[in-house]
Amino acid sequence: MGGELSRRRGQALKAARALARSGEHRDHSSILPILRRNLDFRDAEGWFSDARFQAQLDGICAGRQPVAAPGPR
Repeated sequence: MGGELSRRRGQALKAARALARSGEHRDHSSILPILRRNLDFRDAEGWFSDARFQAQLDGICAGRQPVAAPGPR
């Protein structure tokens, strides 16, 4: 079962990172509800509650956000 759990964890984390890279999310807080709806979340809740992983997703999201045009000076 350890191998299956590891495989599912890898798939879930990969999906979370792909959503973060999409540019459609400002931070992890909008990604996690999507994953909860679309994944078997029995084990995943603990994976996504890790503050370091949330920070990683936030950083990926920040790098994909469109840069606002500077305002008039």
